[in-house]
Amino acid sequence: MGPSRPSCSSAATASLSSSASGNSPDLCVGKFLEFRIVRDPAQPDISQVPNVLIPNPDLSQVPVVAQRTFEFGRGANQNQNDPVTSFFGPWGVKTDGGAMLAADFGRISAGPSAGKRDIWTLRNAGYNGFCGSCSTPFIEPETSKFSSQLSA
Repeated sequence: MGPSRPSCSSAATASLSSSASGNSPDLCVGKFLEFRIVRDPAQPDISQVPNVLIPNPDLSQVPVVAQRTFEFGRGANQNQNDPVTSFFGPWGVKTDGGAMLAADFGRISAGPSAGKRDIWTLRNAGYNGFCGSCSTPFIEPETSKFSSQLSA
């Protein structure tokens, strides 16, 4: 039967302290890498974190050309049949209210252009109380709002 899955309620949201302690209710949160220092370094580490990190760019003057919604959920179909790039399975993504499609690494659902700005809303459908995670490629994102609450 396997382990029970946490619900998406705020009570089941992993806190930083529960994640670090290994007591997170989320099956995908926990220790994944450990460094063991077995000797002193050959020479002292003189690296430093700078007082000012690279600031986020000011996007206020960059025009918004598209607003997109991606909903992650169950019940995906596959409209491609490439044995190399297509995946067949229940999980998928709806883009802008379209069909729930399974992964195809040859499909482009959104292609932002250089010098333009898209606003993306990522939603988790929360089927049967299951919270999944999603990732996007790093393309200078700026998070404007995050909520762990399910919406109706």
